[in-house]
Amino acid sequence: MKSFIFGGIAVLLMMPVFAIAGQYDHEDFRFPREQSVTKDGYPTPLSGQPITKTPVIVKKTGVTLKKYPEHYIPGKEPLADKEMRVTILGSGSPTPVRRAQATSGYLVELGNGDNFIFDMGPGTPANLYSMGVHPALLDKLFIAHLHLDHTGGIFSLFDAMGWARNTPLQVWGPSGSTPELGTAEFTKNVRKAAEWHVQSKRNLLPTGGTEIVAHEIDVSKFSPENPRQLAYDKNGVKIYAFPVVHTIDGSMGYRLEWKGLSFAYTADSEISTFEAEQSKGADVWIHEVFPIPEEYALVTKMPLEHATNALAQHTTPKACA
Repeated sequence: MKSFIFGGIAVLLMMPVFAIAGQYDHEDFRFPREQSVTKDGYPTPLSGQPITKTPVIVKKTGVTLKKYPEHYIPGKEPLADKEMRVTILGSGSPTPVRRAQATSGYLVELGNGDNFIFDMGPGTPANLYSMGVHPALLDKLFIAHLHLDHTGGIFSLFDAMGWARNTPLQVWGPSGSTPELGTAEFTKNVRKAAEWHVQSKRNLLPTGGTEIVAHEIDVSKFSPENPRQLAYDKNGVKIYAFPVVHTIDGSMGYRLEWKGLSFAYTADSEISTFEAEQSKGADVWIHEVFPIPEEYALVTKMPLEHATNALAQHTTPKACA
């Protein structure tokens, strides 16, 4: 977990630990592992390595820093009033190289008790549940675009969260060039596909969480004169949507602002002035990088020509830098 302290205001960023070839031997990943604990006395994860350490970056001198544990343990580190915690639930492509990596998904927790999920790709719900946040507090999902590696986990979020949440799942996302390509139609179809499942649990469990409410953002209203739209404005939290360049109409990024803190997420995209201008000055900016075609073709087993075509819709590490 990385902590960013801004004049007494903190942003916490947690990421998966990535193994580097030669850094560990096979014993580090043997299962089951012998019981061990961190220096703080908590059990280490079964993956063999504790969650990332907590470096602190200070932008102002004379700030009294909160004492953070060396390793983040879900449920053991409540946020202060002016803190933001960003957890990477998944960071992989449609074919993650590791099972635990999952696809796209990010959890933003604020010190006021609000929680926001940005994308929910396959594999990310399990990582979300492991954070220990009560399901009733996880009802706000912001989708960057409707590719399945950004939305495929919505069924698990809708189902497993619904029974403890007992309020509708609120979903924000882009419109499309036609109605059937937008978020409203997408969520309608998700709910329709779940009808047998929902009906089977009537009279057994509360049903308040079995609905999805779509908040569709009209991408046709973006322009150089109107580069962003206010998508959310409650409890002092503002979330703006802005366009990014990725495949067809209906791809967006988001910027969350709260108490002087800011978080920007541009998901999949080609480099553009829109995303650069709208993400400028953000305390945390999450931007994709895509492997070179040769590496992607090797992992996905697709022809090099197809991997090259896919890369054209994304950002290389060099271009991002």
